[in-house]
Amino acid sequence: MMSSLKLLLVLVPAHVILGLALACLVHRTGKKMSTAYRIILYIPTIMTTVSVATAWSYLYDTDFGVINYFLEKLGIDKIPWLNSSVWAFWAIVIFSIWKFVGTPFLYYYIGLQNIPTSLYEAAEIDGANRRQKFRYVTLPMLTPTIFMVVVLSMISYIQCFDEPYVLTQGGPGISTTTVSLYIYRNFQAQNISYASILSVFLFVIIMIVTII
Repeated sequence: MMSSLKLLLVLVPAHVILGLALACLVHRTGKKMSTAYRIILYIPTIMTTVSVATAWSYLYDTDFGVINYFLEKLGIDKIPWLNSSVWAFWAIVIFSIWKFVGTPFLYYYIGLQNIPTSLYEAAEIDGANRRQKFRYVTLPMLTPTIFMVVVLSMISYIQCFDEPYVLTQGGPGISTTTVSLYIYRNFQAQNISYASILSVFLFVIIMIVTII
């Protein structure tokens, strides 16, 4: 249950901040390069989560995984990505950022495209530098987009299921068992009443976030 809260606290800020940073960087590049970057960043989001998570489980393998292979080349000890309660959580975080950051990135990129250039020109006339233009023009104009990204990310990670189910099966122990995965296991165990109550509780939380 706590895993859902931890994922929420880590991944929502990560998607909000990293998505915005990537959008700003791509927005400043030329048209041809920005198209290439957009494709690279957005392609993971349209892939089936289960299939790419399965591939990542091989990458995370302690003894034969590609990630540990390159870490050893750098003189770093092997990391038990999926066998440690600490590292399993961060394995899910890394995968989720790679897989889903393209969505907030795209929202921000569209938002940046819709900001009138006249506002930046007026700021330059007033002597604003790049940091001041970002603070006083870009951020205020992107406020509705930022709010939308926060809400959608919260809804997504409150009901996170696929990543822990495929990568860690909720383990080691219950260290990466999310609310949705816990509900699923109770349905499997024929604890129908308890699982149903949890499902309603989860629905209420999502409804409250959505209403806000």
